[in-house]
Amino acid sequence: MFVLESIAQSLLLVGASALVAGVLCWLANAIATQLHRHAWAAFFVLCLVSTIILRSPTHSEFVKLSAMCSLIASLFLWLSHDKNSNNGNRNNIMSGNYNKNIHR
Repeated sequence: MFVLESIAQSLLLVGASALVAGVLCWLANAIATQLHRHAWAAFFVLCLVSTIILRSPTHSEFVKLSAMCSLIASLFLWLSHDKNSNNGNRNNIMSGNYNKNIHR
């Protein structure tokens, strides 16, 4: 019975940490979208995670795992933005719409 309880607690800890990381990334992406600076989303996640780690009076396993999941998620945010921004600029240049977008 103890083994099942330990497994269930570990799965719940990982799931809740991943959920917290997802919410932090969503929040950072929403803030960056409102500021029209999509590249800043990963930076916002890093700021939020560092604030949470520094403000936490007790460094529990939940805080540590949430921070690690958030750092991994911020890496994916940064990589996904970089991919989207390069393709968008390249397509605008190739189609001749680059100058039209600058003058708007």
